[in-house]
Amino acid sequence: MSYYIKVNKKVRDFLSLPNRPTQLPDGNFLLWQADMLAFGPVYRLMETCASIGAVALTPAQAAQEQRGIITTTLPVATDPRFIMDEEPADVDPGSDETADDESTTDDDGDADITAEEGGGR
Repeated sequence: MSYYIKVNKKVRDFLSLPNRPTQLPDGNFLLWQADMLAFGPVYRLMETCASIGAVALTPAQAAQEQRGIITTTLPVATDPRFIMDEEPADVDPGSDETADDESTTDDDGDADITAEEGGGR
């Protein structure tokens, strides 16, 4: 069976492929099974995927990834060259995440419930 391989940016950059790989909605990339030959023989494909932090997808799974129907989480690579640095999630200072943690009051001491009511935004 032929597979598509979902990889992170470090793997894509390492391979320096002549054709630009398909970028998925989650920011990762979809490569051909043959692209993995740079890491070793095809019969070791699953070992290669574990080493570089990739997953092998069937054609149907790859199509669903491209459409954003499913998102397969990549494992952490065992090869340190391909471990992705975790970036902290961006939090919008005006988002409800910060509003839920703080209670605010207006001039007359009443709680500000605009965010809870869904109004004012």
